[in-house]
Amino acid sequence: MTSTQYSAPTFSPARPRVLWAALATSAAAGVLTIVSQGLVLSGGETAAREAVLDELGAQASELPSLTDLAVDAAMDTLQTRAWLGIAVAGVVLVLTAIAARAGRVARGLLTAFLVIGALLMLRSVTDVFPADAQLPGVIAVVLAPIAVLLLFLPPVGRYRAARRGN
Repeated sequence: MTSTQYSAPTFSPARPRVLWAALATSAAAGVLTIVSQGLVLSGGETAAREAVLDELGAQASELPSLTDLAVDAAMDTLQTRAWLGIAVAGVVLVLTAIAARAGRVARGLLTAFLVIGALLMLRSVTDVFPADAQLPGVIAVVLAPIAVLLLFLPPVGRYRAARRGN
């Protein structure tokens, strides 16, 4: 006669609030970066022209071709930074979805891209940048290190360990 063995039911531990906060913060940083860089793409030429005119001063009216050349160069720089920022923010959003399971590799990659994105945004915000794009950019820079901190607090590590145990 065989005996019936009963095992304890397995359950998936609930995600800690700290992990939810980390995911929300990193997603907000990614979205705000995309918003800010989108505003740069739409209004960057005005900011570039104003910066060039401020730099050249009275010489701007004497050398219109030089002014246009400088504005084009500044606009190319702004567009390149904006597209790079959008790409990094897209990776942050994808990694945020993957990091919901609190895997160590996903959290590490998310941390790396949050830092890269914050540094790129910080460089952009402190240079020629449209005024309407500065607020979302600064908020994204502030949120990124907060998300990194939240990703590695002890409750997230315990949740990861509990998930691996099941």
